[in-house]
Amino acid sequence: MKPLKAFHNKQEIKDKYIARVKAHYEADEIIKGRYWKNGKGCAVGCIVETDARPHETMQKKLGISWRIAMLEDSLFENLPNEEAQKFPLEFLEAIPVGGDTETAFKKFVIWNLSDKKEGLIYHIKDTKEINILKEISATYKKSLKEEVSVEDWKKLVGKTYATTSAYASAYASAYAYYATTSTYASAYASAYAYYTYTYTSASAYTERDEKFNERILKMKKKLLQLLKEC
Repeated sequence: MKPLKAFHNKQEIKDKYIARVKAHYEADEIIKGRYWKNGKGCAVGCIVETDARPHETMQKKLGISWRIAMLEDSLFENLPNEEAQKFPLEFLEAIPVGGDTETAFKKFVIWNLSDKKEGLIYHIKDTKEINILKEISATYKKSLKEEVSVEDWKKLVGKTYATTSAYASAYASAYAYYATTSTYASAYASAYAYYTYTYTSASAYTERDEKFNERILKMKKKLLQLLKEC
């Protein structure tokens, strides 16, 4: 199978979709909660203009990994509205023609889970959860250098569900290659915020919500950085 190259290595494809998203932005047609309907849609929908398997459509038409498309989708739905409106255009502009978005996705997962400052493994206490997140991160690091079999990814998914809490399993299992869901970015941010605070008062819940928003914005910034480097 040929390596996936962003915009199929053609500047004219990137230009086409950037022009499309700019038009949707200027017409205030970028909205949350739907892929594509009546000329309006979300981050993914306004790029591919369909609600029929839009993530796969992005990979087919733009050469952008469906996993990165799902990550864009999830972050968009959880960003503050003003940030969300700008995000689809920022996303496309960040990706270089011919870039490797599959690798960018893997590096994002590794950062999310095991970065020494931002990784969740440094913000939780449960040993079993820490170990499975380390294993997921290690598998992604391995996949940067060599092929990891589908069976190995599936085993990792099963192990994740068996050992992690409700807070961790939603996003951790999503990180296992063949079980991606559009909810994992927000689940990760929720888990990060949850484990950062001990809830002894109403103000702690407010702090959690603030931490959630802060985390989502950091995730967006990191994703755009990795895309520019891909």
